[in-house]
Amino acid sequence: MGSCEIVKATLHCSSLRCCKEIYRVLRSGQCFAAYEWCITESSDPLNQEHQRIKGEVELGSGLPDIRSMLGIWEKDVAVGSPLPWYLPLDKNQFSLSSFRVSAVGRFIAKNM
Repeated sequence: MGSCEIVKATLHCSSLRCCKEIYRVLRSGQCFAAYEWCITESSDPLNQEHQRIKGEVELGSGLPDIRSMLGIWEKDVAVGSPLPWYLPLDKNQFSLSSFRVSAVGRFIAKNM
């Protein structure tokens, strides 16, 4: 498989094992993108308004409990890796492969 994307899909799964399967069938070096509902650290579990909004999103989207952003952000859900999954996108880590996401790299690509 050359690329893969999931949009608001893994929350309907009881586990994230589907990400391991995506990793298995995706060719080495190819792209995987995901778009999901997550709860940020700004959400207060004791705040009734926050819980009401979360409950409405879960009900309206037919979701079980929404996962925390911290749980998804900190680990590669497909494989255990010493490198963070977001490393190619991290503007603070410069390399030749990440040059394209730097301000200069984006400027050059936009004006080619």
